[in-house]
Amino acid sequence: EQQRVALARALIIEPQMLLLDEPLAAMDAAARRTLRGFLAAHLAKRAKPAVVVTHDLRDVLALNAQAYVLERGRIVQHGTVADLRRAVDDG
Repeated sequence: EQQRVALARALIIEPQMLLLDEPLAAMDAAARRTLRGFLAAHLAKRAKPAVVVTHDLRDVLALNAQAYVLERGRIVQHGTVADLRRAVDDG
């Protein structure tokens, strides 16, 4: 419940830049599925930048945005989910 309230507070004020660090990680599966769709729709409508940190591929797929893959603090891949899949398939 606390995490949902914190997420709502972050979204309602419409900040110039939004940073969400594992916003769905501590939620139960049902809440995560529901909020994943809501968050994807909300961020798609925003005209302002947002950074979402996640380790869950389902979050990345739902957001359908540019993704950056980090290893040891360095960007090793970036692009759309389709770009990243092609890179895996090619090599």
